[in-house]
Amino acid sequence: MGAIAAIALNTFREAVRDRVLYSMLIFAVGLIVFSLVLGRIAPQEQFRLTIDVGLAAISLMTVLLAIILGGTNLFKEIERKTVYFILPQPIARWQFLVGKFVGMAWVLVATVAVMGGTLLTVMAWNDRDVQSWVLAFSLIDVVVVILLFVLLRRRPYLWPSILAVWMVASGVLLSSWAQTRIELVFQGLSLIVTEGVVVSSLALLFSSFSTPFLSGIMTFMVFVGGRELQWLDELSRRVDDPGVSRLIAVIKVVFPNCYLFVPSANVLEGRYVITDTPMAPWHLVGDASVYGLLYSAIVLAIAGLILWRRDFV
Repeated sequence: MGAIAAIALNTFREAVRDRVLYSMLIFAVGLIVFSLVLGRIAPQEQFRLTIDVGLAAISLMTVLLAIILGGTNLFKEIERKTVYFILPQPIARWQFLVGKFVGMAWVLVATVAVMGGTLLTVMAWNDRDVQSWVLAFSLIDVVVVILLFVLLRRRPYLWPSILAVWMVASGVLLSSWAQTRIELVFQGLSLIVTEGVVVSSLALLFSSFSTPFLSGIMTFMVFVGGRELQWLDELSRRVDDPGVSRLIAVIKVVFPNCYLFVPSANVLEGRYVITDTPMAPWHLVGDASVYGLLYSAIVLAIAGLILWRRDFV
């Protein structure tokens, strides 16, 4: 466990130092704030637009971040030859791979937490009685970011985690004052984190034998295919071809059902059902999370077999 923790910590530290992370985080926060503008255009649908656009922005940034981290992190270790010094040590290759995966999952959770706290703060802005508090906490957020970066910049694994906890806590506090649907946001964020974990495992699998560019392309294609799996059933019923039906059956087994992780407020509130039977929101989140974790474990096992067969000594 010590080796896995050390590798995960180093992975998190390297990801935090990457400027791409901050660029994507700023862009996601901008999209979340932009949801307020859309809410003003359609006042009657203000809450739905705010949460739908906000969760969609967080989901998009999380998937892109998972593809970039998973596609480049392992490749950098091989390109810099550091893997040739790590693996000859008393560290199993599966520990190295799991450590990388845990570190990337840590980055995704921290990033989603920051964006989720921002979304909760933006949702609280819709209540005019709380707007003054939202402005005050927004200024405090800026101060907290500056202080954490200045005081803990030599510990890049620590200050992002503290910032994530602060953003979630302040967002929950403001949203509770505004009496918004906090539970709905956390359900959507749980699905987003699970989706990010699945995409990260796929990116790690492809990066174990390919370049970052090809890994990113293949991961994105599998992700898009997984988002469209719900339409394959309808296609298989309409196409009267045994070969096509068998191909669709194989695709449904191999590709992850990423449509389960769509963080739509409509889905979570039960207005649309993405399974055969209606499900309570947290039941839906739980089933989707278990499915995503099991799929990720299988993908990581395959990636571990590929690394085991590669010669790094």
